[in-house]
Amino acid sequence: MTFQLPRKATLALALHLAQRRLVVKIAWAMGAVTTLVGVALAATLAKEGENAPLGPLLSLMESAFAYGIGFLVAFGGSTQAFRQDRDEGIRALFRAHGATTSEYLVARTLGLVIAVAIPTVGGTAITGLAALLVAQRVSLLPATAHAVFVGIGYSLAFSVVVSLVALAALGARHRAGGYLVLLALFILPDFLSPYTSTLVPHAWSGLVSLPGLLSTLRDALLPGGFDGAVVIRGLALLLGAVVVLAALVRAELLRLDGEAAR
Repeated sequence: MTFQLPRKATLALALHLAQRRLVVKIAWAMGAVTTLVGVALAATLAKEGENAPLGPLLSLMESAFAYGIGFLVAFGGSTQAFRQDRDEGIRALFRAHGATTSEYLVARTLGLVIAVAIPTVGGTAITGLAALLVAQRVSLLPATAHAVFVGIGYSLAFSVVVSLVALAALGARHRAGGYLVLLALFILPDFLSPYTSTLVPHAWSGLVSLPGLLSTLRDALLPGGFDGAVVIRGLALLLGAVVVLAALVRAELLRLDGEAAR
């Protein structure tokens, strides 16, 4: 598979396609409301002074943006995406403008990643800015800035991973089959992690599922809990997971193309 960056117009079209469903727009609106709540909560912590729990608040809001909003955007924007593009002539439109299959695939993936990142990374950054303003007043600026930086990285990594999972599960499949793939890729490994973590060395116990991998990597980067060994293992596994998921997404597209050729 050759990696080909999409052209600006191709990427703009892909982003439009990723957010065309009503559920995505609703999720974006929910993200805006959640951001306002996060900012308000950060402001109320100013009265706590140096005891203000800004770090825990940021972690809570990051999870809310990711699993409450980002998940909804990813699966709303990916459902039947490849099949609908084929049936509505959008694939043909990409080809007519010189886009290769790889460029189409990368553009579609990046379009969904951006759609997910708008509420997750954006919400985390705005809430983080409010937390930084509070931290400056209560002498917690260095630790809070560190936590905000890690949170933005976590939200971006989540956006990439959940977009790939969503496209692999639902991009070309019907809903029933797609949700089974989602269960196998994302939900079941996390559900079984209390048991599967006992089958690997303790140092790897938090890395046996995609949600656990992302959370463990974030926690290993946070102030007061930095663990370089966990960071290296986590980044290596994250890169491997992205490569495997990208291959699964491409396989789904090729399977759909083969289905149309028969």
